[in-house]
Amino acid sequence: IDTDCQNQYPSVCSFDLVVTTTTTTVTSTTTTPGINIPNWTRFDGTGCSYLQPAGHRMDWNAAVSLCDGFVNFAGKRSSLAVIETEAEARFVAAFEGQEANPRWVGAHRNGSSFVTVHGAPFPSNIWYPGEPEDQAGNDCVAMGLSSKKEDTDPWKLNDAACGSQFTALCEWCPDGFATTWPTTATTATTAMTRDPTTAAES
Repeated sequence: IDTDCQNQYPSVCSFDLVVTTTTTTVTSTTTTPGINIPNWTRFDGTGCSYLQPAGHRMDWNAAVSLCDGFVNFAGKRSSLAVIETEAEARFVAAFEGQEANPRWVGAHRNGSSFVTVHGAPFPSNIWYPGEPEDQAGNDCVAMGLSSKKEDTDPWKLNDAACGSQFTALCEWCPDGFATTWPTTATTATTAMTRDPTTAAES
């Protein structure tokens, strides 16, 4: 109806809604359960378990034979241990190592470089100072030195004559082990607000 514009009435407003969606992504990690082998010691950093058979001293080839299939667990055979990192080496030495008691590990010289018992390049950089020596016959890798005076860090590696009589360090590693893997969760939040540019009063 037509009326005087000065009259006092309630007002009715109209406006458009703006819909805003906010997406939040959160990434966390999940730890795998460990596989424990009786009488072996597992290192969470690799998922592998280790054993130094007591009372056995042998040359490197005999150590390879001893550890190969020492256990056959979950379809995977054990082998002479391939020690690749300082953390792994220190862990093993803490429970198996002692001064002047070298242990054979799973690497040997192949030409001018070293390879593992599995045929892969040996990536370790935890050699004793001055090791490996370029000395004929020192073609196999051991952890620790025979001299108690010199074996100040029993977790470090050196090359030795393959016929030397040391103990063996065996390991068993599961296939496809991962200590953690990422888990991603995404959530979306929707909010509705008034678009001020379209507001009108009637």
